[in-house]
Amino acid sequence: MLGGCWRRIIGEMRDPAADVATGDPIADLLAAGVLSDVDEAEEAYLDQHLGEIVALAESSLSDEEFRRHPLVSLLLARGSRGWEDSLR
Repeated sequence: MLGGCWRRIIGEMRDPAADVATGDPIADLLAAGVLSDVDEAEEAYLDQHLGEIVALAESSLSDEEFRRHPLVSLLLARGSRGWEDSLR
């Protein structure tokens, strides 16, 4: 992940008047014109929530509960995409 770079880009490009609320944070970033593709939006979203992911990993959640959390599910899905794409 690219660290604070995404937070700065999102902060500079986001126009509060143009905010769109779809209920999907990735779609919101794309609809607001903040980032141009899903991969960038997912990476930026995960980067913004890295502290929360670490807190989840350190929590008393069961492995199943941890893996079901939306942030962790997204992180795990992104981690396996390259491997899945190589099988095609």
